[in-house]
Amino acid sequence: MLLRPALEPVAFFRGSEFVRCCVVLAIALACACSAADATVAVRGPSASPAPNLDHSAAAAWTADPNIAFRARSGTPPGAEACGTNADVESLLREFAAAFNSGDASRLNPVISTEFWAISLGHLTAYSRDDALRMLTERHRVGDRLEFVGAQVNGLVGWDGAAHIGPVDFTLIRGEERIRLSGKGALFCGGTTRGVKVMGLGIL
Repeated sequence: MLLRPALEPVAFFRGSEFVRCCVVLAIALACACSAADATVAVRGPSASPAPNLDHSAAAAWTADPNIAFRARSGTPPGAEACGTNADVESLLREFAAAFNSGDASRLNPVISTEFWAISLGHLTAYSRDDALRMLTERHRVGDRLEFVGAQVNGLVGWDGAAHIGPVDFTLIRGEERIRLSGKGALFCGGTTRGVKVMGLGIL
């Protein structure tokens, strides 16, 4: 379910909403990392459970090395880590270009199959389908994105994804240029390639 109010021209981003979405995503990642069998601290019916980090479970799953590896490390099967900061930036530029195309078939490859959530101000999607609808709708009403830069905090995090933040974009809306900033996680390759979680809001 896509949680959003009626779209208004300039009510899309607010400073307080930026703080809220970043705090929610930070808590979600921290809780998932530190608690076995925890549930991601994001609201919504399709919020995903964190990977099972109980090492004892791996011993029972040795028949499938991929499942055993995921139980130990949280890395999903088929994931490929980002090799360099340039890989991370390349994917974020691709995300912006796909957003600017308004084409769901171009956005689909840059939204991970391990997707958790994406927040744009007070608009939040908790499933891949809702994310595609939200992003294509923002394009339809005239929003465009320009990638500015990202700080890579780890190329391979606890979940196998690159953890980034701050990550900065410029939202172009008519004559306005609005600076957006946030944090998130993404995979650079494999079957899970794309943005896993990202929250962006106005500075």
